[in-house]
Formats: sequence, C-alpha cells, structure tokens
Amino acid sequence: MKIFPILLLLSLVLMNCVSRPDLRTDPSPDGSREITVSRKTGSEDSFYEVGIASWYGGKFNGRRTSNGEIYDMYKLTAAHRELPFNTIVEVENLKNRKRVIVRINDRGPFVKDRIIDLSYKAAVSIDMDDAGTAPVALRVIELNKGEGGEQIVVRRAEYSHRSEFFLQAGAFTQSGNAESLVSRLNFVSREIKFRIVEERGFFKVLSLKISERNEAERLKRSLEDLGYDTFIKEVFITGEIR
Repeated sequence: MKIFPILLLLSLVLMNCVSRPDLRTDPSPDGSREITVSRKTGSEDSFYEVGIASWYGGKFNGRRTSNGEIYDMYKLTAAHRELPFNTIVEVENLKNRKRVIVRINDRGPFVKDRIIDLSYKAAVSIDMDDAGTAPVALRVIELNKGEGGEQIVVRRAEYSHRSEFFLQAGAFTQSGNAESLVSRLNFVSREIKFRIVEERGFFKVLSLKISERNEAERLKRSLEDLGYDTFIKEVFITGEIR
C-alpha cells in the first residue's frame, strides 16, 4: 500500500530535475565565480550580468558586424564579447528601470569595464542615448543553439560603480550670458558654487562636484526657493568588478 506514494514522490522529483536549467557555478582560478551555461536551456536565469552599457551608431551604421550582417542603428541589436550571435537579451537600465530586448549580432564593446554596446534605437528605448552610458542588468531570454560547442563559460560579476553629480543652471552660445548667470548664482548661493564649462560649442553653467544624489536634490530645492531652476547631471565613474 505504501509503494504508490513512494513512486509518486520519485516521479515528481525526476520531473523537477528535468525542468531545471542546466546551470552550475564553478570557482575560477583567481577565486571568483564563473557560470557555465548550457545551450539546452532558454531560461532567463541562465545568464545575468551587471555593468555599464554604451551605444554605437553614426560612422558604424552600414558597416558589417562580426556575424556578417550589415549594422543598422535603427534596429534592436547589440554587441557582446562572449554571448553567441542571435542570442536574445533583455537589457534593463538600472537608473530608470526601463527595459529593451535586443539580439546579439556583433562583438564588443572594446572599452574597459563596459559589458554591452547597444544600437542607437535600443539606447533610445531605455533613455540612455543622451548620457551615452548607463548601468544596466543583462538577462538572457533565449540562448542561441546554432553555434558549435556544447557550453559557454562566462564570468558572473557584480559591478560596483559610483557617480558624481552636478547642478546645471544653463547652457549658452555666448560666454557673457554664462558669466552673468554664474555671478548671480555665486552671489545668492552660500552652499554651492558655479563655474563655466565649455562643451561642444556651448558655455554650460555647472556647479562644483556633489558626491551624493540626495545632497544634489537638496541643493536643487534650495536654489529653486531662490528663484533659480537647475537640473541634476549625473556622471558615472567607472567602478570595479567584484
């Protein structure tokens, strides 16, 4: 009478084993963790990576990508150093939580500490085109099974980054207008000072560096009370991979 419950339990255990992704972590020689991802699973948990994303377009548009396609900056594609071509990846902008799904069709990025290069359209989709870079999380939606080999091994790393913040009060084509605004701001503000930064033909009125976003928001409100409108400009500083 007890055989049937035992058989039922064994069948449930076997079903659970079959449905689990073929995913295992192994220590790498330097003591960090590596993840071995089987090409048999399309689980979004099969690969997860956090780091800085960038985007590319312009002079690269119309050129041949690493998988032989012609790069179209208005399609949802991306470059990654290790993931197989045609793998489908969800990219989440950790700054605003916007997400986009892209297809890997190129190799890169070739800048240290960046983990993915998005097409222009993908960058616009998660509002990182103006800033140029953003902290992101990558999740594999569908791992391509068409390439040779049974497995790929990728480093699973947590990316620690920090930012600097500035208050921008204006941008002018004439330096005199910028100088006038700087003089007024530095006269009324006792907590933060401003200066002029020339960038791409504009004279921008920027505060000195602020280390914390909360402090930047407090100073912004303080200036609003004095009748000056500013916005917070965040500059990401490359951190370290742990």
